[in-house]
Amino acid sequence: MRILHVINRYWPAGGGAERLLQEYAERQAAEGFDVTVFTTDVDDLAYLWDRRKARIARESEIHNGVRIERFPIVHIPPNGLGFRVARRLLGELDRLPGTTGLLRRICGFAPFVPGLNGALAESAGRWDVVHGMNIAIESLLLPALAHARVAGAPFIISPLTHLGESPNSVVRRYYTMKHQIALVRAADAVLIETASEAAFYAARGVPEPRFLTAGGGADSDRVTGGDAARFRERHDIAGPIVFFVGAMASDKGAFDVVAAMERLWQRGSDATLVMAGSPTDAFDAYYGLRSEATKRRTRILGFVTAEEKRDLFAAGDVFTMPSRTDSFGIVFLEAWLNGVPVVAADAGGVPDVVEHERSGLIVPFGAPDSLAEAFARLLADPDLCARMAAHGARRVRERFTWDAVYARVRPAFVRAGHEKLAVARRAALGR
Repeated sequence: MRILHVINRYWPAGGGAERLLQEYAERQAAEGFDVTVFTTDVDDLAYLWDRRKARIARESEIHNGVRIERFPIVHIPPNGLGFRVARRLLGELDRLPGTTGLLRRICGFAPFVPGLNGALAESAGRWDVVHGMNIAIESLLLPALAHARVAGAPFIISPLTHLGESPNSVVRRYYTMKHQIALVRAADAVLIETASEAAFYAARGVPEPRFLTAGGGADSDRVTGGDAARFRERHDIAGPIVFFVGAMASDKGAFDVVAAMERLWQRGSDATLVMAGSPTDAFDAYYGLRSEATKRRTRILGFVTAEEKRDLFAAGDVFTMPSRTDSFGIVFLEAWLNGVPVVAADAGGVPDVVEHERSGLIVPFGAPDSLAEAFARLLADPDLCARMAAHGARRVRERFTWDAVYARVRPAFVRAGHEKLAVARRAALGR
């Protein structure tokens, strides 16, 4: 069986979607399947629109049995604006009737990856199953669908839909445009992250028998075992730690976390805030304006190694990522396995993952006062923290190990009769 995955970023770029696809692809390769990933040269996500950000220069390589082909993004001028203007135009055109075809054409420039499109067009019949991930970068998934249709191969999609904090959320707007929903409807199988995502697509005419609910995963042996004392000594921290791991962006709630901690410190809290992940330019500007008192009580780590991340989870007392741009939130699973409760935002599929008052606390998105109250409550009640973390960890071990996640999605790739059909189709195409 030959499997093609198409995604905007892949290893060694970090992120939840990238990790999810890596787990699928490497398990398929371990089974003996011929697995290829078509992706872009994006490393820092901001490289989608800003050529000054980090990219991956290696065009082709094999990692853990998976062949990776990277195609360069061609930035539409002016730098920093072309991509964003195109996405904004898509959002505005989506409001108008009869614009689906126009949306499909314009999205091909946001981002513009002609090399990937050309490689798909030139390799008809090479793959037996085609899988696309991340509906927000549909410019890569539409040609993947076209390739599958020409080849007579099944097309599988993992939308990873960000539904935001409300039906009117600006986040939802850019993940649920007409042409994007039509793309999901066209798929032969839809790998769903949460019940909320399933309900959204079912209400828009996607047949429920096509759904396979996957979710994210975490394995205890890979995310635990950190050295709390080492982390505290390295960063000169004595008291409790509230920590954030993720892209330091407004939509991820990073600004709100800083503001919430400032409220706690005004009440006399001795907690330290630790933030790990890539800071956006906007966050750097925001943080640069914070007081010296805030900066003394905050540790901005930036990108961290796997070892440093384990040490942070071992040392931390309360984890938070009050995001409105997460379809699942793998990092919550990692917190629970480390015995840490979580505070999350009431947005997207996250409330399907974090059970309010059982494995963590859910607060409104963009509400620093509510975040501060949640932090204060957990920091004052170690027994509650332990109960919440234990409940979350039990759920991870029962349902969200990576083996369990892959077992749920594997039938979409390897259905009865697929292999026989693939052999017959390749023979007909002379491949």
